[in-house]
Order: sequence, then structure tokens, then C-alpha cells
Amino acid sequence: MCGLRFALLCCLVVPLGCAGKTYGVQQPFSVDVVDVRGEPLERLLLIASLQGIVNRDKPRLYLIHDAKTMTPTPSQHWLDYYRQKGWIDYTTITYEEALQKYKDFTNGLVVWDDQLYATVNLAQGLAATQDLLMAHESLLPLLQTMGYRIVEALRGKFKDSLAVHQEIINTVLPKATKDTIYNFPSEDRYTVLYRMSLLDYAISVRACSFGLRVDIPDQKSLLETMFSHLNRFAVLVGYCSPASLERPTVEFCSKHEVVTMIGSFMAFNYSFHRHIGKRASLKQDHITSYPVDKNKIYIALCLSDLGLNSMQSLYYEMWESGDRGRIKLSWWMNPLVLDFCPGIAAYYYETKTANDYFYAAHAAGRIRPSDFPSLDEYLKRSKDQLIRADLKVICFSDHTVKNNSVLQAYSDTLGDIALGFSLGFGPLSGDVFDPYWFVADELWVSPQVGPVTDYDSVFNQLKQYIASHSNRPLFIAVCVGIYDWIKISDLIKVKSDLDALYPGEIEWVRADELLAAIRKYENR
Repeated sequence: MCGLRFALLCCLVVPLGCAGKTYGVQQPFSVDVVDVRGEPLERLLLIASLQGIVNRDKPRLYLIHDAKTMTPTPSQHWLDYYRQKGWIDYTTITYEEALQKYKDFTNGLVVWDDQLYATVNLAQGLAATQDLLMAHESLLPLLQTMGYRIVEALRGKFKDSLAVHQEIINTVLPKATKDTIYNFPSEDRYTVLYRMSLLDYAISVRACSFGLRVDIPDQKSLLETMFSHLNRFAVLVGYCSPASLERPTVEFCSKHEVVTMIGSFMAFNYSFHRHIGKRASLKQDHITSYPVDKNKIYIALCLSDLGLNSMQSLYYEMWESGDRGRIKLSWWMNPLVLDFCPGIAAYYYETKTANDYFYAAHAAGRIRPSDFPSLDEYLKRSKDQLIRADLKVICFSDHTVKNNSVLQAYSDTLGDIALGFSLGFGPLSGDVFDPYWFVADELWVSPQVGPVTDYDSVFNQLKQYIASHSNRPLFIAVCVGIYDWIKISDLIKVKSDLDALYPGEIEWVRADELLAAIRKYENR
């Protein structure tokens, strides 16, 4: 939103503390900032591994990354927000100054092999467990003049990716945390570059990574071995490649009782974000009663994509639009963000308008419920987290399935804190269900349009759905995928054009209002 509003918020809101042991206003963390925009992969891997090591116990090093269009960039935005809240003070230093200043936090270098990019996974694991910087051979002259020494040299040591991952299982996994694992595809340079954003986070929590695929049998077999060592309810971060493996990867994780928190090419600085704003309080208003006109169409636009991308990127740069607040929108939020970026989550709740509403994406980490052996326990563990984030509309996909036992489990365990539930991402993802139904007294809806990603798809699919359904009132949940950088102005144009086609017939509502309207109509 506008700069004045942002500044006023930061002046008026009393800091809730970050990581101190005492209550009240905390002393700000003193941190260093390095601008890495335009840096090549080799230098990005090196500085991100340093960042993960030095940010283990508290935030020390922050990186400014590129953005798509936003100025200042999202990473600059969060830095300024943290400072204005009184959570940090910062000094800008050079790339080389950071390497020199924080050298004593490291135990040397691991040199990865650019002839076999899977060695980046092994190098990441050694950075996480032995505090080694991930170095490319082209950077050795610079690093050695600073006094860094080579501890591990991986070039030419492995014949293929399987051999690298076997080494990770044998030597890295035993020393790594069993509560987190990093999905870090590494088949080529491009993939490493666009999947490395959570590298610093994984290193900071001492997690190892993998670049294996669940659809290739020999790779999946190694993954089975890796996942057998993880704790129940461990969290997978990162993102698969290709993107078509998203659902199969979630299903694989669920069968091993691992939840997922997905992020890819915009999920930067989480080794830093996880320390900031830990005592933030999240509250939003909820509508529980909504008047219904039996001649009207009620439409809720629900926005979603990869969670850690959305948090860091200001919802793909939508949140700072001057158009936000001109149309009712419901936004993805997952209670696990309080573990990854509590200060960022606080910002969204502080700056939401009356037309913005947060719904829960899954209960606490994405799973496929039908594949999750301990679903009841997962839901019970999720309850307190949902309350902390004040999320009362709970949405998830069971990957084309409407499993009555799953619906019953959600209804029984979370029904007392939820206004209702939503199943699926919409018919284009194979989730084809009734617009709404009840499980006992718990209301369930399902998106009838989506996933839609631009003006044309939103407008045309809504127009087609309305034209093919003459019954009134008509209740429509729409899944809007924001991953193609849709703008709020596009959605405002959809609203304007549909309102012109159906004058006086359409009411645009938030997700909670849609549920309240259905309950009113059904007298439930």
C-alpha cells in the first residue's frame, strides 16, 4: 500500500520482540546487508551458504535479491519493515567484506563439481553439518587469499547423481536434522539456480537436501531410504522439478508422514526471516452471519500459490498494489509461516483491509490427507497453530479424491474452531465436486472455477459457469493461481465486466462471507 500508511503502521505498532529472553521491547539485532542482484550462480551459492551458517542462532546476514518488477524489491521491503519496527539495525557491506568478516564462523570450503550438479546437494549437506562454504573452483583464488582452506573437493569423485545421493545418505544424513529436508533439484545449472532460494534456510537448520525424483524408480528407492530416517511430521521445504511432480511429491511425503512447506525461486532469506517477530500476534475479523438475496450470485476469489514464495514476494507483488482493498479477496496463509517468517506474517495481518481475508491452506503444512497414515494426529497438532494464526476457513486438496473418512476427520477434529472447509483447487486440477455440502453440521465447499491465472481465464470460466447454472442463489468459490503474476487490476476488470453482464445480480464476497451466506440460505 502507500508509503505513508506503511510508515504510520511501523511507528504506531509497538514491537512485540524477536528472539530475546525478556519481555517488552527488545534491542534490535545488528545485521549486515549484501546486495547480490545480478550475481552468477557460483557466487550466489557461496554467499547463501555463508548466510545459512552465520544465521543459525540469530540473524546476522541479509541478502538483497532481484524482483520481477517491484521497486524497492520485496527483499528490500522486508529489510526496511524490520528496521522501522525496531527489530533490526543494518549496515550495507560488500560481498567480499561479508566473506572476510564471517570467515571464523566456517570450517573451510567444499568445492562442488560443475560437471555433475548433483554434487551441489552433497556440498549443501556438508555446509549444513560441517559449516563448510560451497565454493566453485573459479572462486578459489579469492577465497584462498582470504585464508579459506579446502576441506572437501568433490570434482571427479562420483560417476552420477545416484552415487552422490548414496554418499549423502551414508555420511551427511546421520549428522543432519531429522526434522527438515530440502527438495533441491540439481539436474542442471538452470534448475539449481531456480531452486536454490531456500539453501540458506536448509543450512541454518542443519538439513540435508536431495535432487532426486519420485517418478524414477532407482531415484525413488534412494528417497525411500532417506525418508525412512526422518522424524514423523518432519517438514520438506523447497520444490520439485519439473513442476508436474508437485502432487506426486506431496503424495510421497504424506505416505512417510512428512508435511511440506513449498517454495522455489522467490523464497529468499528464510534463515533470517525465521528469527524476526517471533512473538507477533495475528488476528483478523470473521463474518459469521451474512444476508442472502435468493436472486443473487455470490462469488469469492481465493488466491493461492507456493507458500514461501507468496510470503517473501508480497504475494507475487500483488499485496503492495494501490488497487488492493477495492475488491474482496481471500489470501493463502498457512499456520507454519509462524515458524518460517513470523514478522512477515505479522505485516500482512497489520496491513490487510476490510476486503482482505486469510484462509488456511491445509491445516499445518501441505499433505495429501488420504495418504497420511496419522491424519488424526496431524489434525490435532494443527489445531493450536490454526488458532495462533486466527484461521477459520480451512482449504486443501486431496488430489481429485472426495474421501468421506478424510472429511469426517477434519470435521470432527477442527469443526469446533472452523467456520467451514474447502476441498480442492477446482475442476481444471481434477477436483470436480459439488459446490457445497454438509458433514454433520460442518459446511464444506469446493471451487467451481479454477485454477485460473489471468483475466481471460477468470472472466471466461466464470461467465461460462454462470451461464450454465440458472439456479439462484448461486454460490461460487474461485481458485485463482497467482503464479503467472496476475494483477489485482485484472480481477477488478473481471468484476466490472461481469457486473455489466449481470447488472445487480452479483455480490463479490470474502471466503468467510461465502460460507456465512450458504449457512444462512440453508438455515444451518
